[in-house]
Amino acid sequence: MKSFNKQPQRAMSNCFCVLFSVGLVLLSVIQIETAEAKQKDQNWDKWRTMGQGYVARRKVPKNISKKVSERKLKDVADRLNKKIVLRNRSSKKTAKLTKSLNKNVALNNKVTAKLDKQITNLKKKKRKGRKGRRGKKSTSVWLRNQGEGIYSISITELASETGVSVDDVRELAFKNKFTLTYMDKGVDWLYYPDTDSIIYVAEQYDTFHTDQNAYRLSFSKSRKSNTIRISNQNDGPDYGDLTPFNESLKFEEEPDFFYSLSAVAAEQDADYWFWDFLFGGNKDSIIVPLSIPDPVQSGTALIRITLRGWTNLYDGDEHQVLAELNGVQIGISPSWDGFDEAVLELTFDQSILNADGENELILRNQAIVGPNAGQFLDQIEVDYYRLPIAQDGKIWLHDVVAGVQTVSGFTTDEILVIQNPVHNPFAKRDISIFEESDGSFSVSFDVNNGGLDYLVTSVESIQLASVEFDEYSDLENKRNSSDYLIISPREFSETANKLREYRNRQFGKATIVWIGDVYDEFSDGRQDPMAVTRFVDRMQKKWRRSASIIVVLGKGSIDHKDRMGYSDSFVPVVMTSTPWALSASDDRLIHGEQDPSIVIGRVPITSDNQGVDYVNKLIAYEQRNIVDEQYKGVLVADDPDIAGDFHANSDLFAEQMTGIYGFDNILKLYHPQPTSVSSQMTLNATWEVGLVNYEGHGSATQVGDGNEDFILAENAKILTNTNLPVFVSLTCAAGDFTVPGTSSLAGALVLNPNGGAIVAFAPSGLSIDKDALELGDEFYSSLFGGGKQIGYAAKDAKINSSASVHGFMRRMYSVIGDPAVYAR
Repeated sequence: MKSFNKQPQRAMSNCFCVLFSVGLVLLSVIQIETAEAKQKDQNWDKWRTMGQGYVARRKVPKNISKKVSERKLKDVADRLNKKIVLRNRSSKKTAKLTKSLNKNVALNNKVTAKLDKQITNLKKKKRKGRKGRRGKKSTSVWLRNQGEGIYSISITELASETGVSVDDVRELAFKNKFTLTYMDKGVDWLYYPDTDSIIYVAEQYDTFHTDQNAYRLSFSKSRKSNTIRISNQNDGPDYGDLTPFNESLKFEEEPDFFYSLSAVAAEQDADYWFWDFLFGGNKDSIIVPLSIPDPVQSGTALIRITLRGWTNLYDGDEHQVLAELNGVQIGISPSWDGFDEAVLELTFDQSILNADGENELILRNQAIVGPNAGQFLDQIEVDYYRLPIAQDGKIWLHDVVAGVQTVSGFTTDEILVIQNPVHNPFAKRDISIFEESDGSFSVSFDVNNGGLDYLVTSVESIQLASVEFDEYSDLENKRNSSDYLIISPREFSETANKLREYRNRQFGKATIVWIGDVYDEFSDGRQDPMAVTRFVDRMQKKWRRSASIIVVLGKGSIDHKDRMGYSDSFVPVVMTSTPWALSASDDRLIHGEQDPSIVIGRVPITSDNQGVDYVNKLIAYEQRNIVDEQYKGVLVADDPDIAGDFHANSDLFAEQMTGIYGFDNILKLYHPQPTSVSSQMTLNATWEVGLVNYEGHGSATQVGDGNEDFILAENAKILTNTNLPVFVSLTCAAGDFTVPGTSSLAGALVLNPNGGAIVAFAPSGLSIDKDALELGDEFYSSLFGGGKQIGYAAKDAKINSSASVHGFMRRMYSVIGDPAVYAR
């Protein structure tokens, strides 16, 4: 029996570690604070005591004082600069293509004449585009858009991205030999000769991870596809009424550094980014401006205000919020408790809305119990009757009633009217344009059948889609096989190829899967972390041989949508619930809700150069001769407290290291001791061993609390030790690489090209001491006792401890670095 099994059962503790769940200051649990202390700790970069026994500090990434647009990390900025250079090269190519186009004006006019003739003779029956077989090689591009509306892509840019000549692309467009799809369904498009471009209607797609939608445009020389039907050129109707329609608006802002992982701790897939907050006694009200354009001044409107409690200080319900709109109280929420979500749904008379569209919503905290209840504002939705007046040159009309419909508010007479814009779109030419007395323009058209939608836009308001060449992939093919799988963005191609070439020597087949291809095939081209989960499931069930080891190249961030401007989330993360906050889990990214069946590790690089340095470090480590230092270890322990007897725990590890696992020398660095632990941990000599184990308090960027600072991520980056140990961190959050603009301690050690550690086993969130000890015990039993690779040791530790260690603990402990590494 292992020695840890003999220890008395410890009560579950909070670990008294850093509470890394909150980007927003958790004001509610700070009961008393002087003005001087507030000023000193306004950035939360110092430790402070919080309610309910936690010790916490705010995660403060670099450059937080800079504007969002100026925050990108140096390596990310360098990467983007390279993209700019490549884009400039592309622009030069486009200029050449444009010059070529100008030389062929006569041909262009001829094509346009043919197009006009084709439009006149268009059949009323819609042409059906044939669905292309996934995986079949073809020339195709992804068209990406933000928000709904009409989008265009020029023939010249399509030529530039695909390498096909401008003349050939235009001819394909003229002959309707493009296939446009959305989620594998055909989408209608139109070649618009006035701008020499393809236009299509795009739907809005906005999730927690991305606000980009994706449409796939494929070239085909053999088949025709769906095109937007166009009505005959008939006279339009006379000026009609500005008939109101039902409009639904959604308002949601996600300001800088305004997230909370603790408020949604029980909901692992919840949106944890918020808009604003209320805090009784300190911030009793908030003012929210709402732009609600062109309301009818009669009728009933509906508002839905989504709130969430972010305190749970008292027994029973403690939250209640009152709403006022333009100075009129419109309702008060039912009371609710804890961290639950609450939706305040209220009706009000539209006469309250201001005719100019600018409105002011005030939310007030109504204390139920005690003075310090706090609530988050998440989002607001408004349903109301709106006049058909275009904003920014466009408007989307819903459920239009039959009759003559007039839409005003345009600054040009070049207006498009698309009936049924999403399903079976139809471009109306039987419209009438009127110039108003103020110089603006209106458009009238017949609505023969009520209940349809219409998208009305000026030509100058057509938006440009971004274009990305669709690289060939066939990840669903049953003939695929792999033993060692690398998941990486293409921008880290040098790292991925170097690692594949090296690992091919140890494994039957090392394979690269690009994250973009995973998105393309498993989430319809859109960024979604669950696409990775679906791909791995497909690989395990269908591939001829499924990989047993997966390494992810690229840092992930809780801000994959890049609200904070660091642009340092390359392979996204998914979260797992813990009793205190959400924490990142690569196990859940790969396995979903299943127990680990594949070995997984992440190398959290932010540049290709950083990745190549790590692979070089890995190769040098594995090609070295085993030296005496591999049988030496360092055990670092915090001073004992209510969270755990860290000294006694480390003593038990020491007995196992020397008595079972063959270590001949163990250095104990126990705090407090005559020699400063921090001075020892920042020495290169301390890291010239085979293992460094830490037991105690910690955070994403350090071990030890704010007064101890045993070693910081910044210290780890400058170590120059020549022997590279395994770093095991039985603490809180030392493996949390998800903070925007910040490197974790484990990541800093592993990615240090001149020293540090070769690999780490560490958690992404708050850890329970007893469970961490058992995980560590099982990890060492497999790593040193069984002589297994680090990834397999982590897998064994989780499986063998499943009966006694909390599930969230197993899910949030992960391997930082290549999981195929042996300790000796």
